[in-house]
Amino acid sequence: MIRVNLLPAEYRKVERTPVLRFLTIICGVVLSASAIGAFLYVHFGTLVEVVCESEKLQETLVTKQVLADRSKALDSEHKEYSKRRKTIEDIGQSRKLWSKKVDELCDVIHNKGDRQRHLVWLTSIRTLNTRKDSAGGLYIKGFSGGSEIHRLSDFHLDVKNSEFFADFIGIDNPEGSVVKFSDDKLPDTAWAFDFNMRLKPTGKAKKR
Repeated sequence: MIRVNLLPAEYRKVERTPVLRFLTIICGVVLSASAIGAFLYVHFGTLVEVVCESEKLQETLVTKQVLADRSKALDSEHKEYSKRRKTIEDIGQSRKLWSKKVDELCDVIHNKGDRQRHLVWLTSIRTLNTRKDSAGGLYIKGFSGGSEIHRLSDFHLDVKNSEFFADFIGIDNPEGSVVKFSDDKLPDTAWAFDFNMRLKPTGKAKKR
């Protein structure tokens, strides 16, 4: 049987929403609210914490990168200074301290004040240039007082046996020419001599 409600719409009885539709709507609202709540929690909670942690890690990375760059710079600077130090040490080992060598030679000439063995004075002293085939050397020129050639030989022997000669490998033979002086001073006769002394190659000088 077909029923027709002829009452106007404003006088009709309000129909209830079907239970299934109502439950569907409620579930949709709950799910939507849950989704929005989860989004807000992740965005304003966990995400903010993650972003803050990321920023802290980034700052730490930048700081450590600066320290790493500084460490590399210091290491490079240390290597450069070590290289310079080695170069200076090599130069120091390859060069002779001529002031010390001259002092040692003067000790040989002075001979503790003993003039009986030899009486020597120098008129010239100079270093010899280093060549590819030689480490250089020393040139001395002077007089051995007295007419006795053995006094010049004694001086030559004292030079070879001295601490001074430890850095040399050779010296000219003790020879020269007799010179007479007319200044009324003693000695009035001397042997004029000049010696060339050759240095040992670099790194081979030995101390006595």
